[in-house]
Amino acid sequence: MNDLPLNALRAFSAVYQTAGLRSAARKLGVGHASIARQVRELETRLGVALIDPERQGRSLVFTPYGHALGERARSALDELSAAVRDVEERRLGNAILVDTSPSFAVRWLLPRLKAFKTVAPWVDVSLNVEESRSAPVNRSADVVLRMGPIPGEQRGRAFMNDALLPVMSPDYWRDNGQPTVMEALTKQRLLHDRDPQATWQHWARLTGVALGDTSGGTRFTSADVLLQAAERGLGVALARKRFIEESLRAGILIAPIEGAMIPLPDAYWSLLSGGARVRSAVRMFSDWILSEAKK
Repeated sequence: MNDLPLNALRAFSAVYQTAGLRSAARKLGVGHASIARQVRELETRLGVALIDPERQGRSLVFTPYGHALGERARSALDELSAAVRDVEERRLGNAILVDTSPSFAVRWLLPRLKAFKTVAPWVDVSLNVEESRSAPVNRSADVVLRMGPIPGEQRGRAFMNDALLPVMSPDYWRDNGQPTVMEALTKQRLLHDRDPQATWQHWARLTGVALGDTSGGTRFTSADVLLQAAERGLGVALARKRFIEESLRAGILIAPIEGAMIPLPDAYWSLLSGGARVRSAVRMFSDWILSEAKK
């Protein structure tokens, strides 16, 4: 690690991203000759060609070694940059980083952050969002808020329940027979979420409604996009109740199907960094989250 050529790797990563020596030099604010020299030195050190010497043109052509190193170097340098930014943002002690999913951030957390600022105006909250449910927890985050169940390797705690219910736009309801009973869903356009806790198959098992083949229909990787599709009349969505409170109050979505709501216990979990030495800003945010979850 001590002899890792970081400057050369940074130069080559810029060359790989921009596919050019001059464009990499402009990106880093250094001379073209300096970039070319560092790439040559890196190739000499590694004993392999990173850029194909036989392919000359406006855009460089990278060897398999160059592609492999370029991808890994870009990812590693991005991670280092993110770690440095996290430390810089929190160096005064009043800034916290929250790691969560885009859907939870947009549909539950953001509508409430203004209220938190009135409680703790001195705390600055930054969000890191990851769509993939398999994405690793951001270890540099102060607070992790994710949809459950809690992964076996995490030491989080459940902090909020939820419920699932079919929702649709008023226009869709009027144009598609004004359904009010669960059996009527067999004739509707069902919208699907990749969320394993919010599938129509899961809902059908718990309600005893025979939906038949649910393999068709539009699918979404984000609950927020799923609900936007429902709001625009594209079909019926199986929604987390916590995510649609504002849309129901505004009449953008309606839930006309009687008896269709099913419980979703321990639907969300949280994790604090620092163990027993949690900063006061983090503790205040966590306590506020728990109070909001009880409403």
